[in-house]
Amino acid sequence: MGATSSFDDPGVAAAYAKWRARDLSWLLGYPFLFRALEPGSDGGARGPMLDVGCGHGEVAVEVARRFASPVVAVDASPAMLEVARREHAHPSVTYHQAEGRRLDFLDTASMAAAYSAFVLLMQPSRAAIQALADEVGRVLRPGARFAVLDIDHSRSTILARRPAAEGEQITVQVGDTEIHDYYWLPGTYTEILERAGFADVAVEWLTWEGIADPVLFSWRDRAPGPVTCSLVVLSGTRR
Repeated sequence: MGATSSFDDPGVAAAYAKWRARDLSWLLGYPFLFRALEPGSDGGARGPMLDVGCGHGEVAVEVARRFASPVVAVDASPAMLEVARREHAHPSVTYHQAEGRRLDFLDTASMAAAYSAFVLLMQPSRAAIQALADEVGRVLRPGARFAVLDIDHSRSTILARRPAAEGEQITVQVGDTEIHDYYWLPGTYTEILERAGFADVAVEWLTWEGIADPVLFSWRDRAPGPVTCSLVVLSGTRR
C-alpha cells in the first residue's frame, strides 16, 4: 500500500485479480494467515478487523465470513478497489481508499485485529515499511494481533537473478503482465514490527504438511504435490 504503484493501472489490477484467484495462495498461504489471526486462549477481543492492502477484496470477504467480524478493507489503488466493490461486495466489508500509508479515517486503538497479504514486499524502502507498520500499530487495540503473509524471495524459485541487496526492485510475471516487488527478508520485517510496538513476533515458513483447511482446495482438478515454497507468515501482538 503506497501512494502509487503498477496496480493503479486498471489492466494490471484486473490481471492480478484473475491470477491471484488461481495461484497456490489459497491452497497454502491464506489458511496459515487465518490461523495466525485466531484468538488466543483468553478468547481475544473481537471486533472490526483491518485488511491492509485489500486488493481485489476476495480475502476480506473470506475473513468476514470466517471470523463473523466486520472488515475494514483498505487499498491505495482506485483500480483495485473498483474490482473489489464490483466483484467482492459483502455486507460486512467496507472498502476505503488510503492516502499513501496513512489511515487517518480510523481512530487510534479502534481495530481488534489486522492482516496484510503480499503488501510489505511492494514497499520501496525500509522507511515505507516502518511507516505502514507504525500506522497499523496506531489503529490496533493493545493485545490485538497483526498477521502478515508475504514472500521470502531468498527462497523463491521464480526469480531469474538473486538481488544483490535488500530493497532492490524485482520484477514478477503475472500471466502476461509484469508487476514490481522489492527484495525484503523476514528478518527485516521482524525488526520493523518490533520497532512498531509488536511483541512476540513469530515467523513461519509454510509447507504443505499441516494444512488444516482441505476445503479450500477440494475443487481443484488435482491434489497438491511437492513444492518448494517461499511463502512466509509473520505475526505479533500489539503491546
